[in-house]
Amino acid sequence: PKKFYVYPPRPQGLNTTKMIDKIRSSVSRHITTIVICLLVFITSTNNSAVTGQDCQPSGRITAQKPPAGKCANLQCCAAGQTYATYLCSPPVTNRTAAVLNLSGFDKGQSSGGPAHWSLDCECN
Repeated sequence: PKKFYVYPPRPQGLNTTKMIDKIRSSVSRHITTIVICLLVFITSTNNSAVTGQDCQPSGRITAQKPPAGKCANLQCCAAGQTYATYLCSPPVTNRTAAVLNLSGFDKGQSSGGPAHWSLDCECN
């Protein structure tokens, strides 16, 4: 006996090449949209790191008695009192701009005198 194979008829008006082209075009548009969104996100998050952040308390410190004669005309913290400390600087990256200031503390140099401890603080 002879075997006959019956293939289903090809649908009329179906052009697989056009369908594949439409799929490729759609995928290409979606990939382009995703890439643009990622670039916008990366750019916006990178700029926020450079502009700074809110200054929030980061810890506490207990004040010590200032050295004798070093508190003239300064608002000094009271010994034994605790005060909030703050870390307010934005994160530093390899693209963060900085200025290096070289100062000398000997008589006649840029700072105008010997180094000293500053007890400036904001006490509430």
